[in-house]
Amino acid sequence: MSQRKEDLKSDHPKEQRRIESALKGSIAHLKEEGRSISTQQVAYAAVRSFFEMHYMPLRMRRSDYPIGESLGYRAATKKDIKKLLDKAISELEL
Repeated sequence: MSQRKEDLKSDHPKEQRRIESALKGSIAHLKEEGRSISTQQVAYAAVRSFFEMHYMPLRMRRSDYPIGESLGYRAATKKDIKKLLDKAISELEL
């Protein structure tokens, strides 16, 4: 949360949207792993919801939302979502 606060204080738009970029990258990674569209959507919604609940909503574009046909694969687990968040945070620290 502190990283998000610092990002929002920045005058540079790219820095302000650092977490949004990390989320997009994480969703792309899930797609590359062959995860289903519904798994990508649940992960996307979980991260957005987390920031909204802490009064720091992400500014995503409509085109950022994962779309496609569901193939009937399993939904994301809590472990999958935690892994996604950990990866996004570790990318921010680089």
